[in-house]
Amino acid sequence: MNRHGTRAQARLVWRPAGIIIILALAVSSALVWSSHSATVTAGAATADTFTFVADADAYVVQASAQSNYGSSTQLLACLNPLERSYLRFTVAGISQPVVHAQLVLNAMSTNSGAGLHQAQDTTWSESAITWSNAPSFGTTVARSAKFTPGAVGIDVTSLIGGDGAYTLVITSPNNTVDRFSSRESGAASAPRLVVTESPPPTPSGAPADPIRHIVIFFQENHSFDNVLGRLCAANTRRTPCDGVTTGRLSDGTTIPLARPPDIVPDGVYSTTAQQTAIDGGKMDGFAKLGSCAQSTGYRCYSAYQQDQIPNLDALATTFAVSDRTFEQSPVPSWSGHMELASGTLDGFTGLNPMYNTNQTPSPPPQGRGWGCDSNEDSLWLAPGATVATEEPSCIPDSGLDPSVYPNGGAYRPTPVQHVDTIMDRLDAAGLSWRLYANNYIWAICPTFADCIYTSQKTNLVPTDRFITDAQNGALPSFSVLLPSGGANGPTSQHNGTSMAAGDNWIGQAVSAVEHGPDWSTTAIFIAYDDNGGFYDHVPPFSPSVGIRVPMVIISPYARPGYTDSSGATFASLLAFTEHTLGLSSLAGADAAAYDYANAFDFSQTPIPGVRMVQQAIPQAEQQYLTNHPVDLDDGT
Repeated sequence: MNRHGTRAQARLVWRPAGIIIILALAVSSALVWSSHSATVTAGAATADTFTFVADADAYVVQASAQSNYGSSTQLLACLNPLERSYLRFTVAGISQPVVHAQLVLNAMSTNSGAGLHQAQDTTWSESAITWSNAPSFGTTVARSAKFTPGAVGIDVTSLIGGDGAYTLVITSPNNTVDRFSSRESGAASAPRLVVTESPPPTPSGAPADPIRHIVIFFQENHSFDNVLGRLCAANTRRTPCDGVTTGRLSDGTTIPLARPPDIVPDGVYSTTAQQTAIDGGKMDGFAKLGSCAQSTGYRCYSAYQQDQIPNLDALATTFAVSDRTFEQSPVPSWSGHMELASGTLDGFTGLNPMYNTNQTPSPPPQGRGWGCDSNEDSLWLAPGATVATEEPSCIPDSGLDPSVYPNGGAYRPTPVQHVDTIMDRLDAAGLSWRLYANNYIWAICPTFADCIYTSQKTNLVPTDRFITDAQNGALPSFSVLLPSGGANGPTSQHNGTSMAAGDNWIGQAVSAVEHGPDWSTTAIFIAYDDNGGFYDHVPPFSPSVGIRVPMVIISPYARPGYTDSSGATFASLLAFTEHTLGLSSLAGADAAAYDYANAFDFSQTPIPGVRMVQQAIPQAEQQYLTNHPVDLDDGT
């Protein structure tokens, strides 16, 4: 939406490997592509956000003072050897005061942080700049937080005053080289300047954003094609979505995506497994995983039919679908839930925590779940390091009472640093939130010491309370609805559980909102935390993200039958929350993430709810589920 409540005309530009870039504004005089979207603030005019891609970038090296590296796909910064990177942006189209500006880089390395400077000279040439002729620059004006591969945001609000050309210089205080993608690496990873201008007064009659309640329904372990592929391939929605009913093997042959049983087959989807399946973007390596080999009948090459998931099918048909939402990182559950709350892995490599007895002194007794009170470890990579170490699976908080929590909430000393969460932002804004969770292992709060060891813990409530809150008009501003157990077994749709039981739960929870007082002010996102090892045909838009997952967007103001094909990750859920509720961004990928703005139309006639149904689970299957409970500590 633009500031007048109408949707900006966008141009879809297709790139190789299925990447989609939305271009709404072109600054042709400087050959700079920029995108224009709106940052929605509840009850106010929309604040316009512009994204400008660098029109020139290059690094320079003191030891090769006459050499030019303007054609490199990387930008480097290092203290010894001395290397710096120069970037130039041309900002145009800003008509209101700038309220926020952020430089977004795609990091290719891990390090403790980079420094940022401004140079006044903006006339340098990418193809001619060297150490000898590079513009001089001033003192450090901003620093990044420590970073791992992926998006890195640096606040440059103080430098961007409006339209004009800007030269930014990246330096490093480290002897380990900082590596970032240059604009030559492609549009998906090129340096970007994201500028938000203040909203003008709301014109008379312009529609305001009515959303006051955000619900993230976080299910388990399915790819997009596995859940919505058949619906999209049938082409019965108002706007087409990208799904298939066949999959490709590594030898180039295609096989049908079979109808799976109701009990979800096993899968493998660790970081290594996902990289094997993605196979450099060819998406043909799934059968190389033991759980999906020919001997298993290629069981990950499967797609649920509409009669197996009638509630999700009805919601995806009636409301909006994102067919370009990917895991923020190619990681299993613990890390995916961490990113949903904080937008970052904070140095952890993605492995689910394990109880580590191979240390002296011995750890305390193993606790519940995977977080700070589990007394478990996970692999963590220090900035600049190449070898990971086992550290407590806990995001510490040095603000806790050191006499009670000497390690910031971790069970032993830890080099892991504190990061804020969306819960912290909500608390600071005086907004309500709850994590609805019965299963402690997925509960999110225990991973963060400033949640599990503070009053925030009271916002961790039983899953069934969601139904009561929805029926009574008592939904908080922000909810994460996590899987539970039901009359027919777990509702997570995790491998080894009933898909129908999960669909029944989706229907029950959504129906409670649809028939409750908060329906007219609620947006529900049904998402899945990872791909579960199941086939998908769309390659990730960046090497740092994981496999595509389902995303259904439900609201009276969701565009009916709409397909949102803008590139998104779980960070997009944080971005939507921040923009809708007027929160400042976190230090992670959310700062530059697309926020599903195109999926909503606040000027439309509100859509009524959809009738939900309940499937019967055969008695024999119920007995099987009882006799074969899922081991949630299986590393997934």
